[in-house]
Amino acid sequence: MIDLPIQDKFISEIDSHQNIIFKICHLYTNNTIDFKDLYQDIVLQLWKSYPTFKGKSKLSTWIYQVSLNTALYKLRQEKGKLNLDSLTQFHYDIPEISDYDKKKNIERVKELLSELTDIEKALITLYLDEYSYDEISEIMGISQTNVATKISRIKQKLKMMFNN
Repeated sequence: MIDLPIQDKFISEIDSHQNIIFKICHLYTNNTIDFKDLYQDIVLQLWKSYPTFKGKSKLSTWIYQVSLNTALYKLRQEKGKLNLDSLTQFHYDIPEISDYDKKKNIERVKELLSELTDIEKALITLYLDEYSYDEISEIMGISQTNVATKISRIKQKLKMMFNN
């Protein structure tokens, strides 16, 4: 097999996992300019960190971890300057739904997700992307027990918010 130069390999891997970066950027920004800035910050951080990636975890897990850490770090730097209503301002590829109630529920869920804390958003996003508790634990830097507890609480919180 031909070994691609590191830059070509990096670009190829980022291209194949860019949906992870897009998802994080959509979750933690509220306009196109901030989205592009965060995307660039994440790719830059991935590039800086790439030589240290040893392959002990899946590449997607590592990309999620770097992306989340970069987004959360940037938010802490901004100290509340961003209004995190990103889920209501960006449109995800949600298929057209003919049933009005279902469409209304989807909008309500997006609204509720935008009300979660930054950490809760990260956890529930990873959970919804079907990452295992072990992988979420590795990405978030918390124990598996803590992941399970927090996800359970987030589910309860969302359920209560949804029913109100």
